[in-house]
Amino acid sequence: MVDWYTSAWFDKYLKHERSADKRLLTNRWREEPLVAEVDPNGDGNAFSFYYLSRLDIHLANGEKWDCENLRKGCAGITSGDGYQGVYSYAAIDNTPEP
Repeated sequence: MVDWYTSAWFDKYLKHERSADKRLLTNRWREEPLVAEVDPNGDGNAFSFYYLSRLDIHLANGEKWDCENLRKGCAGITSGDGYQGVYSYAAIDNTPEP
């Protein structure tokens, strides 16, 4: 999850890729099957239940978006992040940049 948000942030703010917004506003980490497999209660939510996971950004269209607790979710979070399947930074890190 850390790799996901870090690479999306770099893509957004360093490469100026508009598609990074979809990855930052994803619901993926609130319903992650691999997290559910290892959690004793079967909870697939990868965000901390001890600390708030906050996201405060400006979208590519200039609109401000703020979520104080990604674990609980906020309006605007979507499952359409543009990435199919299980995410693995190690798998995508070995592909050349376009």
